[in-house]
Amino acid sequence: MTPTPISSNLLPFRAPQQLTELPQWVLWRSQEGRKCPFQINGRFAKTTDPSTWAAYDPVLREWQAHPDRWSGIGYVFADDDPYAGIDLDDCLTNLTPKPWARPIIERLCNTYLEISPSGNGLKAFVIGTPATEARFQLGDGSVEIYSKARYFTVTGRAFEDAPLVLEEHNDTLAWLLSEAPRGNSVPFQLPARIPYGTRHHALTSLAGTVALRGCTVNNILALLVSIRDERLDGPYVSDDHLLKVAQDAVRWATQKQALNRPTPRATEHSEHS
Repeated sequence: MTPTPISSNLLPFRAPQQLTELPQWVLWRSQEGRKCPFQINGRFAKTTDPSTWAAYDPVLREWQAHPDRWSGIGYVFADDDPYAGIDLDDCLTNLTPKPWARPIIERLCNTYLEISPSGNGLKAFVIGTPATEARFQLGDGSVEIYSKARYFTVTGRAFEDAPLVLEEHNDTLAWLLSEAPRGNSVPFQLPARIPYGTRHHALTSLAGTVALRGCTVNNILALLVSIRDERLDGPYVSDDHLLKVAQDAVRWATQKQALNRPTPRATEHSEHS
């Protein structure tokens, strides 16, 4: 089954009023494999700068007027709203939930849950404040939890009979974080913006921290790319540079763990020889 493509001509476009009444909307389109947020004027939007967001109606009209220019619209989570997002990536097969995702989806059945642009994932919008923002692998997919300085694409394609309302789910957020596999949860403790002169230290420190927790090079690279796209000030940092940072971090973590691993004493060897 091929997922139905998102179309700006699918009217009426439906989204929860709790979100549409807030001026926290952006346009988006894919660039170099990433979903980049944009303002109505065509400039890049920043998820940390409310002046680059807009009200729902004009953003929706711009997308509908220029579907060849934009892939869709998105909602930005902010410090001063009570909402959080749960992204279940690669959790569907032909729009049917995979086994690892079913318990999560069952918990979220009373809040707004929609199909992602790819048709292979789901995004849940809830009322709640997670103890930390995180990204971790689960099953053959992944889970991401955010409540600020991030945006979610909004497709208007409600999953099954999902209601157009956001409900409180602090217990679900806490449960998901407790279910994060040890060593794969990646909390975001960096500042909202990382100044030019501190970027190298911030990226290498973050990469080293998560490498010690068992994250792979690919996990770390994906994290660094997201940090670059959302938080770095100054000149653009290439994927190749971030890949080297990730590889160096894993190499360093492997060496550090080997040094810290206890070794048998010489006398113990002789006693068992």
